[in-house]
Amino acid sequence: MSKVENSDREKNKNRLKTLLSRCRIIYHPAIQFMLRVVVGFLLIYFSLDKFSDPAQWAEVIYQYRLVPFCLVNFVSVLLCSIELFAGIGILLGIYTRASALLGLGIVTTYLAAIQINIFREVFIYCGCFRKQTYMTDVTYSNRNITFWVLVLVLLILLNKRPRWTLDQFIKKLEQKK
Repeated sequence: MSKVENSDREKNKNRLKTLLSRCRIIYHPAIQFMLRVVVGFLLIYFSLDKFSDPAQWAEVIYQYRLVPFCLVNFVSVLLCSIELFAGIGILLGIYTRASALLGLGIVTTYLAAIQINIFREVFIYCGCFRKQTYMTDVTYSNRNITFWVLVLVLLILLNKRPRWTLDQFIKKLEQKK
């Protein structure tokens, strides 16, 4: 490598360190707690909405045309369950990072499915909210909402020492015994 390339890499590393040092506020326990509450409630709300009408959710999964017909019911129940467990885990702080990883997986799956259908120019109801129309802009706005939920889940996942969690509370109780 040349000196110029090494110099550029060092500059980029310094820029990244500066950016990360400015973003430390994101890892404050109160902000992380608020993030967990918001993301946890969103995931729980979305999953319960899907569980409330499983036939409609299975139809949505079928319309995505990404799952074989024989697996549509299984996948629809599986996705709802994963979303619910991830939301509960994130909200309560039960295995917080593992729950966030599960949430990241489910949100990434939804985002990829929406994006694939946008590329295919198949504009369908995404399944996030009840009673939507089958319009192009609904698909784009749902993709954007899903993207921002993904960013919030990533912020929770990147916190190496989650605080104010149920796990932490249980650990403290065990230490007192």
